[in-house]
Amino acid sequence: MIEWVAKLECPNPSCIAGKHLALPYPNQQRTGNSQPNWPIDAWQAFVACPHCGQGRLYSKSDVRWGMSQTFLPGIWESTSFRQVEVKCDRADCELPIRIHIQAEKPWRNDISRSLLHAVIGDPRCSSGHSVAMPVQYLGSRDLSDFGDATL
Repeated sequence: MIEWVAKLECPNPSCIAGKHLALPYPNQQRTGNSQPNWPIDAWQAFVACPHCGQGRLYSKSDVRWGMSQTFLPGIWESTSFRQVEVKCDRADCELPIRIHIQAEKPWRNDISRSLLHAVIGDPRCSSGHSVAMPVQYLGSRDLSDFGDATL
């Protein structure tokens, strides 16, 4: 069965492995149907490549749709996208900085901390503040629908 696959591309032009970062989305559809209208128009997320660590802010216009015969929804049983929250550098700001990373399950907090140190880019909270140094890990959660990813 051939299905639609939502993908992002790593911003690092020399990262071959990150050319197609498949995203989990609800209701996988066969390619005979029209291309899904997903995520919502206002969607934005800072996503880090799991291969090279390069990250950037993506929007709906960055999501590329392709077809795959070999893509199996079961891939999300062994991997997941995590929405990891860290503290911004402003003491008076309560907004977290959210970084999205794909990793193998089971996800452990010590793994997320080490992955965060490898993230390259400029993730910011929704008020525009940078990451506090040293990185202060606030928590994380699995995303079974990447449309739920938030800034």
